[in-house]
Amino acid sequence: LIHTWDLATATGQAVQLDEPIVVEAIAGMEPITDMLVASGHYGVPVAVVADADSTSRLIPFTGREPTWTPSH
Repeated sequence: LIHTWDLATATGQAVQLDEPIVVEAIAGMEPITDMLVASGHYGVPVAVVADADSTSRLIPFTGREPTWTPSH
């Protein structure tokens, strides 16, 4: 799910993630935030606005900047 966003963003494509899957991913990952960050596979969650949609919550949760653009 996260790599779908990574690949689409890196190649300049629009990203449309499946809402129910994103919601489920967030629910499963939030309780283990410290473990995910400690693993080195995820960065420290980036703060988002309170009314952000689920994809706009998920991507920053993994430490990624949602406005990231690839350098060429």
